[in-house]
Amino acid sequence: MISPDLDRLWTRRFLWLVGGLLLIRILFMLLVPLELSGDEAYYWDWGRLPDWCYFSKPPLVGWLMALIRMTFGYHWEAVRLVSALLAAGTLTMMFLLGRALFDARAGFFAAMLLMLTPAFSLLSIALINDAPLMLCWSASLWLFWRAAQKPSASRWLALCLVIGIGVLAKQMMLVFPAMMVLFASLQKDFRHLLRRPGFWLCILGAVLFMTPVVLWNIKHDWITAKHTAEHFQSEDGSRLAGAIQFPLIQAAMYSVITWVLVIATLFRAIGGWSTLDGRVRYLILFSAPGLLFVTVMVLRQHVNENWPAVYYVAAFVLAGGLASMTWIKRAVWLGGVMTVALHLVVPLADRLGIPADKLGDMRGWPESGQKIGDYLSKVPRPEQTFIYVLGHRHAASQLAFHLPEHPRVYRWNRHSHPESQYEIWPSAADKMGWDAFIVEPLTGESKSAERPLEFFVRRNFESVEPLGQVLIPLGGDAVRRFNLFLGRNMLRYPDSVEAQIAADPKLQRRFGDKPTATEP
Repeated sequence: MISPDLDRLWTRRFLWLVGGLLLIRILFMLLVPLELSGDEAYYWDWGRLPDWCYFSKPPLVGWLMALIRMTFGYHWEAVRLVSALLAAGTLTMMFLLGRALFDARAGFFAAMLLMLTPAFSLLSIALINDAPLMLCWSASLWLFWRAAQKPSASRWLALCLVIGIGVLAKQMMLVFPAMMVLFASLQKDFRHLLRRPGFWLCILGAVLFMTPVVLWNIKHDWITAKHTAEHFQSEDGSRLAGAIQFPLIQAAMYSVITWVLVIATLFRAIGGWSTLDGRVRYLILFSAPGLLFVTVMVLRQHVNENWPAVYYVAAFVLAGGLASMTWIKRAVWLGGVMTVALHLVVPLADRLGIPADKLGDMRGWPESGQKIGDYLSKVPRPEQTFIYVLGHRHAASQLAFHLPEHPRVYRWNRHSHPESQYEIWPSAADKMGWDAFIVEPLTGESKSAERPLEFFVRRNFESVEPLGQVLIPLGGDAVRRFNLFLGRNMLRYPDSVEAQIAADPKLQRRFGDKPTATEP
């Protein structure tokens, strides 16, 4: 522990640290325009139709997008600002946790170690589900420790609300109440929590936040639960290569020295378990079991790199409190270099010879929206024309954001099962007799301007007229292409390929029983 004067000094240093982070994020946003990624545009479209749940996730990120739109309008900069604020909140909660368990210096270095990692740099830029989840998880760690130290109704209520909000951010937050029970069960000094009504009422109240999500899923055939379950299906064959690659990827994401330092500190602490006090065991139990579980999962299936993110929060605080200051400083230096390099990649990508499409689906969409909008403004029946987008959901959501006046966009799904929220929302089936402004993103197989429209789309219109092709240079050889068509007088709603074949004997004779049929 450090003296009160040093504690105040490190607290002031942290305030400068988090304030500097916000300033740098704002300057970076102004100097290096980095518009919405595909997932962010997708979640932004969720925000236009707020609901209790969505195809793949609980509703919080959609609600945040709705709040941003109502407050700031249609500006990607507002999305970046909110993401930076959430990241600053996560660092603040980590600092408070480190200060409560050790001292302000430990909290400062825990926050700095995480801040100077590529993983956190990306999280503080992109507004995806993990951003509010990390804030709620780190806040819950701090609030639960406070409640465990000095139980009171107000502390249990605060913890209940934060866990509940986290549950609405991402299903992963449901693990936190289970870890609360694990900690109280294994720690003799804290087993009294299991006899306190506030402990159980906190958990019950937090889980009840899932009630509207469950009711929504009942109404929609458990689509979110089914989608989530797909992530936990085992894969055939050996996963040895994946098991080797996964820790290497984690090391790269969390800066090599920092990751080794955090894992080594965790292992060393576990080795002295019998002599540890409650605060260190607290951090171990909220990190090690989760990290071990995810590591074991790698042996049977694919694991997304961001899945163990929440378990690193306690591990970073542990490193901030127990790790050697010499190695902490080395980790900070390397993390700083990696963070600066990561931020230089975007503005210098062309000079470095990095293809623009390798930087993600974040460039060229404003120009795409403007040029496609020029064609859209010339359709003969604008009041009876809907926008129909083929391909990946990201194309539909990016055009929904970037087309003039941000119109409602529909997506064609060639498969019979839902693939996105666009298949959950009402379709354009009620627009018989309308025209369709059809956008076909071209990727991979064919990029010809003469390529005809997908047969299972065009057959449902009285006629289809090619309007042209839009090409958007992305730097280097990378180009984004779209073929545009006008489908006149919709005769039938373009259902999935399988449904169209099943409903038409002529198609059955032509294609047979081929759910993924394409025109020969």
